[in-house]
Amino acid sequence: MTRISKYTQVSRLIVEIVNELINEIVIYKSAGVKRNRIIQIDIYYNFIGKLNNEKASQAD
Repeated sequence: MTRISKYTQVSRLIVEIVNELINEIVIYKSAGVKRNRIIQIDIYYNFIGKLNNEKASQAD
């Protein structure tokens, strides 16, 4: 818990934060073209896994 509590007021995402809190980032092939393009990105966090994004779920 102490690892997470030191990042409660993050103003910039830096390499150290990513390495400590994120396990994996998966970027999928885009769907659509130009302004209508949608790219799914899954972020798997250490300790909790993948969080579901409400907006991404609504787009499906």
